[in-house]
Amino acid sequence: PWAAQILGRIDAPAHQLNLAALWPQAPTTALSGTVKAQPDGNTWRASVNLSNSASGPADRQRLPVQNLQAQLTQQGNRWRISGLDAQINGGGRVQGDAQIVIGSPPDSADNNTHSTSADAWQSQLQLSAINPAQLWSTLAPAALDGHINTRTARIGMQPVVDLNALIQPSSRQPAGATLAGLRLRELRLQGQWQPSIDPRQGLLQLSEVNLQLADAQLQTSGNYNTASRQFQGQINLQWPGVQAQWQGVLAHNNGEGRAQLQLNDASRSLAWVRSLQTLPVLGPP
Repeated sequence: PWAAQILGRIDAPAHQLNLAALWPQAPTTALSGTVKAQPDGNTWRASVNLSNSASGPADRQRLPVQNLQAQLTQQGNRWRISGLDAQINGGGRVQGDAQIVIGSPPDSADNNTHSTSADAWQSQLQLSAINPAQLWSTLAPAALDGHINTRTARIGMQPVVDLNALIQPSSRQPAGATLAGLRLRELRLQGQWQPSIDPRQGLLQLSEVNLQLADAQLQTSGNYNTASRQFQGQINLQWPGVQAQWQGVLAHNNGEGRAQLQLNDASRSLAWVRSLQTLPVLGPP
């Protein structure tokens, strides 16, 4: 990206473009609109304005985006996406911006040296009325609001990803939604992901997980190693009439720890347990 730009301007209109026809592994689409780009001094500026008349859930080889607008700028090794506005199936919307710094520019003493490692990435996404069933057809219908913020960096040579997310039910729910029955109030998560050499494995450090569901509250913090499938940390659980705490190590074939259960009101706790049988079932039978 630091070399002299060959193209002076890009103006690419699209009409019913099917990405699967170009790349079999891509989702089926029918993209129409424009992608424009042109230089502005030492910066490239681009705009994307696309509609997709063949949108659908990802598990059905579709792209769950009906309309997409965004502005892109590139200067040296820095890329920025601003004004992202994606309309999702079912009336949902994702808005936000992102920035990525790719490696570092070449030294003047060696113009043939380029770094392709992603050294820094950050994004802020705002979610409005997102229906999980429109993203993946087997999920239960709902309408969710929230935000997801991510940031990547390097600690020495170790890449890390910071995650901060908050999910809450929207004020209006679609027909057939199960959130009212589940009585979901919020899901809050703060943590950090440290991938290993195999990017599919790593260490998930949870500084805060707070789930309020069905008049119960689950709070946890700790570390989960995906390679050994081991969790080390603490879990606090409260439901009407009961408080429970656990601290220790859990793995797929062993574990150890210390648990404490405090029963404050047996009748309230029994009534709550009985109420669980009325909760809706999530996903397919």
